[in-house]
Amino acid sequence: MDEPLDGNSEYYPMPGFPTLAASDLARSRLFYVEGLGFKHIFSIPGPDGQPVLEHIRFCRYADLLLEPLPRGAEEHPGLRGKGVRLTFSLPLAGRQAEEMARRARELGALVEGPVERPWNTRDVVVQDPDGYVLVFTEPVDVTATFDDILGNIASSPTA
Repeated sequence: MDEPLDGNSEYYPMPGFPTLAASDLARSRLFYVEGLGFKHIFSIPGPDGQPVLEHIRFCRYADLLLEPLPRGAEEHPGLRGKGVRLTFSLPLAGRQAEEMARRARELGALVEGPVERPWNTRDVVVQDPDGYVLVFTEPVDVTATFDDILGNIASSPTA
């Protein structure tokens, strides 16, 4: 049973949101909700009663919609999400990078990190079951100024 609506799940107009095509909606919903801590907002059932859309939310204004793959898309799995990364800010949702990485690994996800970046973030990069890439990021030093960060980037061998 889904949790009742709360402050994280109230209705509001979404200024923008990605819709991801999933090869298995139930598996993807489990991955995002159980593995990454998203909240399930609602499902829309199709004619056979099976969901044709899953609305999930990481935190306010960080919503995702999951829908089934279009017919024939299974033939091109390498194209899903190619070149696109969805980034979520961890402090807004009260999570930590290490915990996010642990939970994603427990579900068998490909995970990079946590790794500190020269632009003052600690990032966890997760690949979902369909190959979409999500980045969960948190600041390293909340007292750093913009000039400090630009200096770190300029002196970094990887920037």
